[in-house]
Amino acid sequence: MVDVRVANIKLYQRAVGIVRAVLEGEGGGAVVVDDESAERLLLRSIYGDDAGSAAAPARGDETVMQRHVSHAVSQTGVVPTAIVLGLLGDLEGKPTSVAEARRVVAEKRPGGVRSAIQRLL
Repeated sequence: MVDVRVANIKLYQRAVGIVRAVLEGEGGGAVVVDDESAERLLLRSIYGDDAGSAAAPARGDETVMQRHVSHAVSQTGVVPTAIVLGLLGDLEGKPTSVAEARRVVAEKRPGGVRSAIQRLL
C-alpha cells in the first residue's frame, strides 16, 4: 500500500522511504535513489511545485517536517504522485509536471495505484 496519508512526522518519514523503495525496486536494483531525492519528489507532490524549489528537504529537522506534514495532511495521492514523478523521468533529469503525474494517478483503473504505476513501466 503506497497511498499513505501523510498525517504526522512518522508517516512523512515512511512516505519518503516508500518513494525510495518503490523507485529502486522498479529499477530492478539498477536505480539508486537516496533519501534526499525521494524527499524532493515527495515535496514536489505535496506543494504541486514543478520547479522543485518551493520547499526545502527537512534533513531530519522535525520543525521543517511538521511544516510539510501540515501541507500534506489534507491531500490524497501524495505518495503515488511522487512515485509517478520519479517513474516518468524526474530522476533522470527529464522534467515532468506535477499535474501530469496527478493525472496518471487519477486515471487509476481496477488494481488501484499499482496498475497506474505498472502502466508506466
